[in-house]
Amino acid sequence: MPRVPNSELDLLQVLWSRPNQTAKEVAEALEGKGVGISSVQTLLRRLESKGLVAHTADGKAFRFSATCEPNTVRVAHARALLDRMFGGAISGFVTQLMDEEEVSDEELRELRELVDSKLKERGKK
Repeated sequence: MPRVPNSELDLLQVLWSRPNQTAKEVAEALEGKGVGISSVQTLLRRLESKGLVAHTADGKAFRFSATCEPNTVRVAHARALLDRMFGGAISGFVTQLMDEEEVSDEELRELRELVDSKLKERGKK
């Protein structure tokens, strides 16, 4: 998975929620972020060169859609963060968050259930 900076990720999020958008429509969706049409066109070309976006002709306009699933990008970003900041250790990441953030009892139960489920899948407990 190629690196996807935040500016490109913003465009992908628009295209995931609304496929087949023109560059103008994407720019309008990102209006509050101060991204102009020329920047959107540049970012769409970058995403297309990475294979993450494709276009179809619609008269004189191009319509763009994401060619990747959101989860694929999330996993790649999560893996890069884990590797860079925690040496790949999920436990280090979770420990850091739990030490710094308020974790509800419900979230702790959900985490326990997730861990128990993964151990059960592996035949361990």
